Amino acid sequence: MYPLIDSLVQGIDERFNQESISIITGVGKMLKFELSKDDINLLTNHFDLSKDEFVSEIHLLKARNKDDILTNKDCAFWLKWLRENGIETIFFQHRKVLKGFSVIPVTSASCERAFSKLTHIKTKLRTIMTQGRLENLMLPYIEQTMAKNVDINDVIEEFKRMVPYERRLAL
Repeated sequence: MYPLIDSLVQGIDERFNQESISIITGVGKMLKFELSKDDINLLTNHFDLSKDEFVSEIHLLKARNKDDILTNKDCAFWLKWLRENGIETIFFQHRKVLKGFSVIPVTSASCERAFSKLTHIKTKLRTIMTQGRLENLMLPYIEQTMAKNVDINDVIEEFKRMVPYERRLAL
């Protein structure tokens, strides 16, 4: 039992190193307006930010948050709020942290799934396939949930509206 637990803990330690955990907690503190100097240094170094501009933006956002409507919100809320209010360029450093943080993968499982599906598409019989054709075949295969929701009648109607030279399918 103990060797199994040790191997699981080691796997978690490898996947989530201390820097990743520090960045996660730093962004969490940023969203609560509770940043320390160490958090500011970590975020500015990791996301390549201007420290002075980032601190100024945090102070401005904190002052704007008089009714506590912005506290404890997630990254998606913040990005939407910045876009809807037209202040993305004003709070560029803050937005850069949010966008950079929201695309950090938690696991590599989706990448591993894509590579395993690649072996289904690119077989020995399809070795001279171009990159464009491979991408066009992989996209519906990887995004099967989206592909299942496509209405075939809409695709047919779109195909009918196209002029003959545009009807060529990229496969």
